Amino acid sequence: MSEVLAFALSQGGFGGSCWFRGIGERLRMKVFLDEVRASLRSPVILVAWGVLTMMMALSGPFGSYDHVSLPKRLVTWLVLTALAIVVATAVRVVVYSRWGYRDFWRGGSLTSLLAAVVLTPILVHLSQIAGAAYMMVPPGPVEIAGFVFCLNMGFCAFRHALETEPLTQAVAGGDPDGQGAPALPRLTERLAEELRGPILRISGRDHYVDVTTTHGMSSVLMRFSDALAELDGVDGLQVHRSHWVAAGAVVGGAREGGRPFLRLTGGDMVPVSRTYLAAVEARGWLDQA
Repeated sequence: MSEVLAFALSQGGFGGSCWFRGIGERLRMKVFLDEVRASLRSPVILVAWGVLTMMMALSGPFGSYDHVSLPKRLVTWLVLTALAIVVATAVRVVVYSRWGYRDFWRGGSLTSLLAAVVLTPILVHLSQIAGAAYMMVPPGPVEIAGFVFCLNMGFCAFRHALETEPLTQAVAGGDPDGQGAPALPRLTERLAEELRGPILRISGRDHYVDVTTTHGMSSVLMRFSDALAELDGVDGLQVHRSHWVAAGAVVGGAREGGRPFLRLTGGDMVPVSRTYLAAVEARGWLDQA
């Protein structure tokens, strides 16, 4: 019966294929929104929000320093930076998790570019509404786009720094000289030379496996089960049917809508499925601050 149903759906029969596609789209959107919400709860995001708000309020860009009092600038930039961070985080989830560009130059540049494309029309419209009440000369689209792009690149560089040196020490055992570090698993031999290093996480995506090391991420055409076999005993756990994480990369746990997630160094969030929840709890990862 299942074979008949699958054949009928593949041919568009019973009018069911559209229904199933619609269910799949809604599920993917729910997973995407869960990832965005989980990422926004990262301490890195909160720190960035506070720092950017204070920096913008105190510097008073675009002539607002002379026209607007400090309390008003604080409120204004509190809202604007929150908007920018939400948009940039959503774009980052797409670029890093969906498209697989996790290295700084490709992932960071593409995230910053797309964030600028999305935010520039909104900020141009707001600057036109504010007019002379908030700034001497309202900035043009090019100025705003460049401003957003540069701020995002700086933030991406900050996050990338968190994802490299601390992770290298955590996964490799914290040996700063690299002496006595364990041999790399066979899976790293499938990666480009510059990406070979301690593995932080692997994720299954269609027919590919995204392998993230301390030096970046690469997609490998192979089965997820085969990738797990080539980890060669690296300390870690499979936490989802499509996700494995290294023990040294886990910094804590979180729950979003009742769903458990693991927070990795650098702010990445990985879902934990019910099947693997007991093993994760046994390691105490969800209880970490």
